[in-house]
Amino acid sequence: MSTVKEQVHQIAERLPDDATWEQVRYEVHVREKIEEGEKAVAEGRTLPHDEVRKRFGSGSGSVGRIRRSRTSMPSRRFALRPLPLL
Repeated sequence: MSTVKEQVHQIAERLPDDATWEQVRYEVHVREKIEEGEKAVAEGRTLPHDEVRKRFGSGSGSVGRIRRSRTSMPSRRFALRPLPLL
């Protein structure tokens, strides 16, 4: 596994020469969230897809719902993470 410093360097190499700080923050944020999800899966902190639907509903009628084909979701398990405090 590469270090955080190496990962940041890889992110910087992929960005365009005129990248903004906002783009840098976004890319780092996405990488961090991916690692959190991978860790949750490795620790078994996941729920089957049908359990998520049972707890939160099917999403029908929700505003801004994203439609995805089944092939766009390689895994039918979702990582659990605590909600941020407001």
